[in-house]
Amino acid sequence: MFNFLEIIAITLFAGFIGLVCAVRFYVKLTMGRCTNQNKMEGKTVLITGANSGIGKETPKI
Repeated sequence: MFNFLEIIAITLFAGFIGLVCAVRFYVKLTMGRCTNQNKMEGKTVLITGANSGIGKETPKI
């Protein structure tokens, strides 16, 4: 049937596949695109973290 090394290899492979699926599921749940269609025209918006990154670039739009 299976020897010890084959069982270890199958277990590691299945664990790796499970980890990849879990990470993809987490990313899909937490880092999706914003689909909000509300406009910010005529509204006051507070942007935090405006020293760098996306907070710095957002007011330029």
